[in-house]
Amino acid sequence: MKPVEYDVMATVETHHWWYKALRQFLIRSVTKIGFEPRGKTVIDAGCGTGGCYQAFVERFPDVTYVAMDLEARALEYCRTRGSRSLVRATVHHIPVRRESADLVICFDVLPCTSVSPRLAVREFHAALRFGGFLILNVPAFNILRGQHDAAVGIQRRFRRRQACSILTEAGFTVVTATYWNMILFPPMA
Repeated sequence: MKPVEYDVMATVETHHWWYKALRQFLIRSVTKIGFEPRGKTVIDAGCGTGGCYQAFVERFPDVTYVAMDLEARALEYCRTRGSRSLVRATVHHIPVRRESADLVICFDVLPCTSVSPRLAVREFHAALRFGGFLILNVPAFNILRGQHDAAVGIQRRFRRRQACSILTEAGFTVVTATYWNMILFPPMA
């Protein structure tokens, strides 16, 4: 992602409809799977500027939330939003003890140019304790590719079947796979 895009994201993340919807998706997903975060460890792999961190700890304050990103600028924004557990790393090598996390969150990182989705998903699986969860968001439908994709380094978009295949190859059991914002498809297309 172009470094300037982190500045843009940090500026609009609190009020832009997309980021609000993404945070609502996160909280709904955690609630839907019955995950009780109290006392648990959460890794946000590709935390961006920290909007999900703020929403998550506001709703679930008794959690160890590890914000991880490759970009130092993103981590600095996370720090200003209150995150104290910051890790500069790639999703290809998550520097935590194996089977130490209860939940991994990864939003819009797998489609990036520099990321191997299969390698990243295997790392997520290895980081999770038995019974842990992955909440993943990836852009769908190539017909929706646009200027924003180029600006933030999105190289690929996924169909549900393709994403599920990558997950099951890594050892995950897919609980739910949906085009969660499908209502927006007609106007965006």
